[in-house]
Amino acid sequence: MVHMNVDPSRAARESGGAAIAEARNICLGCKMQRQCRAWLDQPDSGEYGAEFCPNTSFFRRMRLRQTES
Repeated sequence: MVHMNVDPSRAARESGGAAIAEARNICLGCKMQRQCRAWLDQPDSGEYGAEFCPNTSFFRRMRLRQTES
């Protein structure tokens, strides 16, 4: 989340904590862990998420809400 410029405590409050719990479970069961690690290790990997990541929409939503307030 830090890499995506999302405040973890703010994301934790989304939907009473259900949204971050779901995102966590998706990460834990994801089969793209190697691709994710390689993507995260790139300093210029971007702010909007990787196309292969099933949590990209969650991170984008959290980023949008962060910039709105």
